[in-house]
Order: sequence, then C-alpha cells, then structure tokens
Amino acid sequence: MSFRLAVASLGWPLVLTFSGILAADDRAPDPPTTETAQLVARERTRSAVVAALELYQKVVPTGIEANDNFVDAVEQIAALGDEAVPFLTIELAQQSPASYRFCAYALGRLPTAESRRALESEVERNDADGSDIAILHKAWAAWALALQGHVEALDLFDAGRNRSTPVGMHLDTTAFEAAAILTAPASAARLVAQLATLNEKAAESQEASRERLWRLRALRRVADPETAPAILPLLADADRTVRFEVARALGTIGTDAGVEALHRALEDDQVPVRRIAAISLAELSSPASFRRINERLEIEEDSVTRGALYLAVAKISGGKALPILARYANRPDPIERRARVDALLAIGPPAIPALAE
Repeated sequence: MSFRLAVASLGWPLVLTFSGILAADDRAPDPPTTETAQLVARERTRSAVVAALELYQKVVPTGIEANDNFVDAVEQIAALGDEAVPFLTIELAQQSPASYRFCAYALGRLPTAESRRALESEVERNDADGSDIAILHKAWAAWALALQGHVEALDLFDAGRNRSTPVGMHLDTTAFEAAAILTAPASAARLVAQLATLNEKAAESQEASRERLWRLRALRRVADPETAPAILPLLADADRTVRFEVARALGTIGTDAGVEALHRALEDDQVPVRRIAAISLAELSSPASFRRINERLEIEEDSVTRGALYLAVAKISGGKALPILARYANRPDPIERRARVDALLAIGPPAIPALAE
C-alpha cells in the first residue's frame, strides 16, 4: 500500500522528555504541553485518514472510485477539517492510482490555501509527466479545484503540453464537464471565451477543432440560455461533429432562436445531425414547432429521425397528434413503428384505441 503518513514525514519528531519519576505521594502529572497536545491531535487525524484509505483500498483494490461508499468516506475525512490537508497532500504525491482520486476529492472538499496549492502543483507535475495515468491525475486535480469553486480550473485541463479534457469522470460525463457544472454559472462565460479562441484556430489546427467539442458538451451541461448566440453560428460549421454537438446542446439550452436553428438542422445533409436535431426538438417540445415538424415528416426518410419527430408532435399537442401518427401507421420500418408506439404512449389515454389497432 502506498500510504506513507508517518508523523516523522511531516517533520514532527516525537521526543518525550521526562523531568523525573513521580514520587510515591501520588502527585498529579504535569498537564501536557501545547506542543504535545498538537502532536496528539495530528496523530489522531493521521490515523483517521490512514484508516479510511485502508478500508476502501481493501474493498476495491483496483480503484476506490467503484466503491458505493466512496462519497461517504470522503465526507468522513472532510469532517476532520483542515488538519487532514497535509496528510492528503503527502498521499496525493505518491501518485497511487488506488488513492489519487480519493485524495483529490477530499482536498476538493477542504478549500484552503494549502489544498489549492497542492492541487495546482499536482496539475503542473502531471502535465510534465505526460504518461497516461498522469493525464488522468491531471484531470482529477483540476476537477478538485473546480469542486473548491475555482472557475480558473477550466483553463488547466488543456494548459501545458497534455490535454485532459476527454478524461471520463463518471457515467457519460467527463471531468471537464463536471468541473463546468461545479463552477456554473461563472463557467458559462469562460467556456464561451475558450470556444471563441478555439474557433479562430480550428481552420489550421485539427487539435483545436477537436477541443471545441468538449466546450460544446460542457455548455450543454451548464445549459445557460445566454450562451446560445455563441454556438448558433456553428450549426453551419464544416465539421459535422461540431454541428451534431451544437444541435445536442440546443436541446438543453432551449431558446426561441435555438428552436429555429434546430429546424434548419433538420435539413442537414448528414443523418446524425438530423437525428440529434429531431431529438432536441422533442426534448424542447415547443408549440411553435408543431406545423414545421408535420411538414418535415412528409419528406424525411431516416427512421430514427422520424421516430424523434413522432415523439415531438405527441409531446407538443397530445391527442391532436393522433391524425398525424395515424397517417404513417403502415410504414414498414420496425424502428419507426416502435417509435410511433412510444409516441402514442406519450399521449396517454386518448391514444388507447390507436394502440389497440
């Protein structure tokens, strides 16, 4: 196990000085000195941190992030207060995959000047290393800074020579996206500024073009309507993946201008872009979309796109969508037929006769 938190490592030698032997008259011992009390308190904190790490490394030897009690363990250490920071910093420096994320998370829960310096130092050191595990650690250290509320952490993911914006955090969320959520709403303006800089470089740099995708995904998570004007022009970008991410983001940002842009995206020559535009329109369910979705159904051939449009009209108009769904009841594609059933189910009781057919 990597944990090396001997008290001596912090420069606190345990020197016990005895002034003499107690006489037989049962004299009370001298009260402990302030220095001794501090050493005892530090040792208790160290022991608590060691115990928590040992417990979770035994439960999940290959990585404590899989432990259901991970958050509870971090909260227990966070409850120890600022005194835990030096011990967590020492363990973080060991670069152990089994404890790194745990310690970074715990330091994120203890926002002090010392913990901030430790995390910023880790970002720099991991960037200089450049190994695969160091790139992961860089992302986690930057994320922990965001957990403390430092929006500047968003600049650290791709600062230096190694990019850590794609590093996954949990489920389908990257550490960069999680950091944007943690620092919202301040993160919105910072992401827009980063996106503008990357747009200027995208034509000449493939890496800059790819980095735009992570900003667009983070903006989708933040879902700030004020960011819509910054991303709408990218629906005309030459990169279809960029257009896809813009259409996806507009499904959560949800402005009138965004709805209009999504209808234009339904005319994109790339099927994935049309699909996500239809899905976003279904998520937004804007009443203003009903007529244009009906018109699009007359010419759209992709079954997945059509299925999302069926759901959109059902969510927008309820029972009024039944004649539209009935019109396409005999289309043979199984994906489309299943999507039509889902749309009828979304309508509810008025659709029961149609479901029985």
